[in-house]
Amino acid sequence: MTWIIDDSNYANFVEQHLDRTGGELGLLPRDYRKVPLSSIPGTSPFTTDFPIIPETEWPDRIKAMQGNFPRHIYTGTPAEDTQNGLRYCWAFSLSQAIKGARDRDGQPKVDLLSESLGRDVNWRSVGNYCGSAIECAAKYGMCDRSFSPKRYNLEPSTWKAGWEAEALNHRVLEWWELGHQNMRAETISALLYGFGVFTGLNWAGHAMWFAELQMQGGKPAIWTPNTWGDNEDWLLTGSKMIPDEAFVVRVGCWSEK
Repeated sequence: MTWIIDDSNYANFVEQHLDRTGGELGLLPRDYRKVPLSSIPGTSPFTTDFPIIPETEWPDRIKAMQGNFPRHIYTGTPAEDTQNGLRYCWAFSLSQAIKGARDRDGQPKVDLLSESLGRDVNWRSVGNYCGSAIECAAKYGMCDRSFSPKRYNLEPSTWKAGWEAEALNHRVLEWWELGHQNMRAETISALLYGFGVFTGLNWAGHAMWFAELQMQGGKPAIWTPNTWGDNEDWLLTGSKMIPDEAFVVRVGCWSEK
């Protein structure tokens, strides 16, 4: 099921999730005074390499792109991408972004162990910053899920030996960062160029991977495979589709075993 979320009903969805998690959310909001644009290692402005697509072109381009957005080539599954109550939206949506980039680059499918980013928060089920997760993924990578067949296991001592070395095969070394000129226009442009977007939404306390554009009521709307659970995809409209921070995978380290 896809839930349409707008400025009138968004609080209901956040409240429902808070009820399930005991009042905790997974995204910690970025303080741009302390972490300004382009200060996260490995990031550079998206608009340096890609011009913003004029808004007048959006409807026709969205129509032309149907069936070719990241959503349609993504090989991950809801079973892989559901965080199941862990406050790890920042890890599971980052995993989606990396797997989506691999699909974009024609790399073999891999089921990344999102929980392997737990080292960034000392293996606790707690919130985190998008930027900190990006730095952790660049330094350590994410291993294949086969190293921990038991899902949602935050005890790496029980994982198969060699997971840390294998994780280095799946690092993301460079990202484009959005928001240097116009966050809304850059986000829509990135999707129209065929990129998935790793985002942080402060109003939801949630990190998400944006993967498709649709038209809703004559205006662009963004579809995202929400990691809160299977059959909980969101179609974001109005101001709720504008992320507070956003990143696109630029270069990955795709070494194979």
